[in-house]
Amino acid sequence: MAATVVVDKKLAVDFPDVTETKFKYIDKSFVKKHEDVYNTKKDLKIFVGSAAKASFLGHKAVLQDAHEFFGNSFCKEGEEGSEIYFKEITAYGFTPIFEYFYHGYIYVDPELFTELIEAASFFKIEWILDVCRHFMLHFYGVIKYSYTIELAERFGFEGFKEEMCGTFGLFLAKLAKGDAPFKDYPEDLLSDFLQGNYYTEAPEFLILQFLIKWMNYDKKERERKMLSLLSNIRYHIMKPENLNNISEDILSMSDIRKEVEDAKLYLSNVPQQCLKKGIKYASRGAKEVAIVSAFHDTSDRSESNILAYKDPNNDEPTLSVEELGPSGLKADYTTMNQACIGNFLFAAGGYDKAGTSLSCVYMFDARTKKWTEVAGMIQARASFAMCNSKDRIYVIGGVCKEADDEKFLSTVEMYVPEENKWKAITSLESSCFNQAAVYCSDALYVTGGIFDVEPIASALCLQDGSSKWTMLPKMSVCRQGHSMTEFGGKLYVLGGYTAKPNSQGLVKDCDVNEIFNLKTKQWTTITRTPKRYGHLYRHTAIMQNKIYFLCNIDSDVYLNSFDMESNEFITGALIGRGVHKVGVLQVAYPPTCLITPLP
Repeated sequence: MAATVVVDKKLAVDFPDVTETKFKYIDKSFVKKHEDVYNTKKDLKIFVGSAAKASFLGHKAVLQDAHEFFGNSFCKEGEEGSEIYFKEITAYGFTPIFEYFYHGYIYVDPELFTELIEAASFFKIEWILDVCRHFMLHFYGVIKYSYTIELAERFGFEGFKEEMCGTFGLFLAKLAKGDAPFKDYPEDLLSDFLQGNYYTEAPEFLILQFLIKWMNYDKKERERKMLSLLSNIRYHIMKPENLNNISEDILSMSDIRKEVEDAKLYLSNVPQQCLKKGIKYASRGAKEVAIVSAFHDTSDRSESNILAYKDPNNDEPTLSVEELGPSGLKADYTTMNQACIGNFLFAAGGYDKAGTSLSCVYMFDARTKKWTEVAGMIQARASFAMCNSKDRIYVIGGVCKEADDEKFLSTVEMYVPEENKWKAITSLESSCFNQAAVYCSDALYVTGGIFDVEPIASALCLQDGSSKWTMLPKMSVCRQGHSMTEFGGKLYVLGGYTAKPNSQGLVKDCDVNEIFNLKTKQWTTITRTPKRYGHLYRHTAIMQNKIYFLCNIDSDVYLNSFDMESNEFITGALIGRGVHKVGVLQVAYPPTCLITPLP
């Protein structure tokens, strides 16, 4: 009995039943062009094999149309008509291909697969080679992993090992929960998967349980291999209760016990987690993306939490969208500011529903997709500048509003994650809000903002350890609500608002962009923002020499970018409405995430 797989250009099926003996693939695009001659006398004899002992009878019209190797230039006249010889392949390899030429389907027999792929490679039939790759991924590779990798290298299947481990990861959760055929999983497949960075929906504790079941199937033989496999389990991304449930048999390995104890300590101090780096702290399959965080435009923004991901390696103007549960934020997210340390996003301040400034701070874990409240700022504030160094967060200036009382701020604070504490540092000389800030080269830089009621062009610097802000050359235009990003020793200032001429207190979109050279201390204007982009929001993300930013065009928000090498703006994906912030995080998400604008 054969399992039937209907195949279009992309070959995708559920995880197979590996006990099947044959698999039938159907090419839906196949057209029988000469079906009228199928029952007529055959006029071409085909000899295959090194000794040319096996022969097939076919129709020249059918086969010549199927492949150029059956053309007149390759045939010769024999006693009974045209003949052709293929000594490089076997009859077992040619038989399924011969059937495909006539009927548009192919049977794959695992026992004869090597001969099939040799014949498919000889004829260079793309569809059959795709079938072979699919069969190796879904049916053959699990049982004969090393040999499959060898075949992939031999026949030029680039990236096959990564695809094989990725496919295994996609089905691992299903396998671990069921009665998987543990006898069939070779150590090298498990080892390659665990050492690599492949997405899986299986929680890490479930992967550990899978390995234990695998070992117990043949404990005498496999127990000696367990230490190397268990060393690649990411204990630091397990839940605390999972760590407490690890058996003493596993903990008897001293290296594993040490890692588990370290993971418990790591999980017990949430704020300090942002300071840890390394693959053992990351979700499997995590990759660097621009992350757009948003909430549905409803009366209760806290009840709808949406993330959209932009992969910089995908040039298509599309996003992967993931809808999460309630965020738990007390503040209106659109009024908060944000920055990153490590792979954690921090959102701070803003207003509550009554319009009162808040001091609350939340930490977003890209692994769990959840927000956790950490120590609040000393001063409640909104409309302030916020930035980060590799291990600190800074907030500068802003507005503090309580009931009918509103005051502008000059205070500056620094967050210390290992202490989960905010500390006051040198204040600005004058109060200001809606400015931009960045930390680089051991200094804090602040530009623009609103002083009194007007945007300003000032640029300031506070060196680490200094008790005084230094004035820098002013920007070419006054601006507020803009972005500032450091790259390659330069500060890139984009967008924001600038003053309307002869209209005190009124502003317009600023399309002038400029860079500040940290070495020469000079400002230089760069490409203007295209008018069609509308308003550029203040939050940005840098990936692969591009600054990603959000812009608002007639209430629709787009994720566009600026290429710092070519000095050009690039139009990107439509996201939707009610979106205000973008950042960069290492995120793991399923390849089947919905690709669509946000609602």
